Amino acid sequence: SPSLPEDLTNLMRKAVRLGEHLKLNKNDIHNTRSLRLTEAKILRLVKYYRSNKVLSEDWKYSLSDAKLLVG
Repeated sequence: SPSLPEDLTNLMRKAVRLGEHLKLNKNDIHNTRSLRLTEAKILRLVKYYRSNKVLSEDWKYSLSDAKLLVG
């Protein structure tokens, strides 16, 4: 899908930021949890958008793809 919903894009940006932070700070357990929670929110939103035909059925989230999509 060329244009993603804004709330999904913002969550993906946050996940990318947290992922970059955790590369440098592997023992940061608070932000490790924060990344997990953010990715859970993303997956719930993707499920919602798939059911409402905003995203295609085969659209998948991954942190590495998010880096490419949101920069």
